[in-house]
Amino acid sequence: MDPDRLAQSKCLPQEGPFTKGSSSLPCCGSRCSPCPAPAVLNEAVGAMMYHTITLTREDLEKFKGLRVIIRIGSGYDNIDIKAAGELGGTVHQGFQLFTMLRLSLLPMPSSSCEHPRRWVTLIDGIAVCNIPSAAVEETADSTLCHILNLYRRNTWLYQALREGTRVQSVEQIREVASGAARIRGETLGLIGFGRAGQAVAVRAKVFGFNVLFYDPYLQDGLERSLGVQRVYTLQDLLYQSDCVSLHCNLNEHNHHLINDFTIKQMRQGAFLVNSARGGLVDEKALAQALKEGRIRGAALDVHESEPFSFAQGPLKDAPNLICTPHTAWYSEQASLEMREAAASEIRRAITGRIPDSLRNCVNKEFFITTSPWSVMDQQVVHPDLNGATYRYPPGMVGVAPGGIPGAMEGMVPGGVPVPHSLPTVTHPSQAPSPNQPTKHRENREHLTEQ
Repeated sequence: MDPDRLAQSKCLPQEGPFTKGSSSLPCCGSRCSPCPAPAVLNEAVGAMMYHTITLTREDLEKFKGLRVIIRIGSGYDNIDIKAAGELGGTVHQGFQLFTMLRLSLLPMPSSSCEHPRRWVTLIDGIAVCNIPSAAVEETADSTLCHILNLYRRNTWLYQALREGTRVQSVEQIREVASGAARIRGETLGLIGFGRAGQAVAVRAKVFGFNVLFYDPYLQDGLERSLGVQRVYTLQDLLYQSDCVSLHCNLNEHNHHLINDFTIKQMRQGAFLVNSARGGLVDEKALAQALKEGRIRGAALDVHESEPFSFAQGPLKDAPNLICTPHTAWYSEQASLEMREAAASEIRRAITGRIPDSLRNCVNKEFFITTSPWSVMDQQVVHPDLNGATYRYPPGMVGVAPGGIPGAMEGMVPGGVPVPHSLPTVTHPSQAPSPNQPTKHRENREHLTEQ
């Protein structure tokens, strides 16, 4: 870590109200990689971060007490979620210092934590959560803009006028607008049919597209409620689609999903749109297909290497290509909503149970359960603590009056049993919402951000 790159930052007005009285919110990070101060590495229990930062196992091992990471957005391929679930020791009586790993924001000293609270847990592992729904509308709108641009060629028409091209006669119009196509009746194929994919389908139908999708993780029946067609193989979707749009997360199974082989299965002269993850497309194969005309045009909001530059990489001289700098998710409203939702998830981690109290934990399956309640120091039981902070092993009772955990009901801090007649209360795990997967699904869009 380079100390010259560290500096203090201002407070966080959006997140602050949601964590007030629970934690401090220093900021850290850089334009290239996170570089938190040693105090942050030692004391941080939670982190909120964007897609611009990558956390590998090596990065995660540097944190001494990290318990939860909130990805401000939907995709989490920039975090090693398996390593996170396997790391993170039990924190007894540790201070809570919540850190934001954000673009251009650098760390504040740990002394800013004015109101430390106790943290007790019985689960080893770092919970990773995402915010899957805040930018769905923006992503879908941006995707439709790209699709319309490819069909109607507005971007290239604008460039022609900026370059001084005179368009007066019908012949000149025909020449400059060559390649423009009618939308109604065209078939739009969506790979991944989660939140963003469904939002794109609803919008595309209004323009007259016939919409079909491929998503092997969805149960049957959703296509009937939305009036779209489902196909059950990727080959069928590529073969039937005039325009292919990607809306799935990136994982080890679908890296370079669009490659030379799958491009050859697409219709001659089809369009390609990607507003999901850059690693889904082999850019070298795409560039060659654009030059040969096998793909008529492509629009990419995400790229294999970001920040993207036309001066580098295989796409630098590819024709009929529209590129935007990973901004499909952004609007002021979406940005604010995502940050507020992330802060709320942090608060649930503070006042609830990890991972059960978290709404969008994507790595529960990698968690390791450790020691039971009986080995805990009784000193941690205090009336000022929220009893829901404690993690109950399966079958244990719930929260007793006064904030004493249900596991300690009938006991006082001196170890003397006391009778009571209150009924016990069990706390089942949080039920998933209809659109929330019950386990980590590696190739799903349910969870798209950008």
